[in-house]
Amino acid sequence: MNAHRTRRASSLLEAIQSADVAYIGTASAVNDRPASSAETGRRGGGWHVAASVQPEHTVFGDLPKGPVSVEGDATRPPERRLALDGPIFPPDTLREMPYWEYARADAKQAVLVIDTQPVYIRAISGQDDTLVAAVRLVRHWVELPRNSQAKAILTDLGKPGGAAVAHAAGFELLLQQNDDLDALIDSFFAITGRPGAATQQALGLLQPTALARPARERVALGTRLLAFWKGENDPAALLGYIAWFSAMHAAWGGDATLKEAVAAEARRAAALTIDGPDAAAWQKRVRQQAEMLLNQI
Repeated sequence: MNAHRTRRASSLLEAIQSADVAYIGTASAVNDRPASSAETGRRGGGWHVAASVQPEHTVFGDLPKGPVSVEGDATRPPERRLALDGPIFPPDTLREMPYWEYARADAKQAVLVIDTQPVYIRAISGQDDTLVAAVRLVRHWVELPRNSQAKAILTDLGKPGGAAVAHAAGFELLLQQNDDLDALIDSFFAITGRPGAATQQALGLLQPTALARPARERVALGTRLLAFWKGENDPAALLGYIAWFSAMHAAWGGDATLKEAVAAEARRAAALTIDGPDAAAWQKRVRQQAEMLLNQI
């Protein structure tokens, strides 16, 4: 029997890069108790959950012998845990919510486990869950020779129907090995059909690298990203652009042209009518963030 203790999972890419094994199994919560903030590292504490996972199908590597014991922390009490098909806003498109927020003693749950430290464990709908396919794809990229990875990533992400998690992990892998941010932005952000949540994640990953560049380069990067922001109507992507330009506004070196262009896009986002699921909630959030950006600049 193997045992792992998790508090906060690393990114999906980091988990895949550091692990030898990933598998699908069935998890059952076997112990659930209140935990202090000192235990969880989270203000207000939470609940400490111990679970047993029976491995059933390999995703990569050798399937471990079961059962496997895993432990982690949930923010919700057992009676308020989530249902996999239940409503949640914003949607967990990037699958950042760990299994612990779904774990219940009275229910078994299919999970994806990446055997890294800390353990990466997510509730899934079954073997055909898009997260499983994404993990296999990212693992394929990671195992390619370094000089072949970029072409493979961009080719695969250019195919229709790619999961947001695969796009986000692909961008992170490209960013790890690419100092030419102009070329990276042009190639990745030009991909059509890219999920908005992946755009949001990519912009968040790009921000620290961009902030470290000289002022002239930051302005050039902002101008380049602005061209992709124009015409973008996906609410998650809009929030990503707004957050990026909000964080970068003090680093433009007083460039009036860029400031005026960003303000125009922020006004467009604030006035946009958003359709689809959770439209009212998305519209409220986008408008609030866009107005905050306008107040900043």
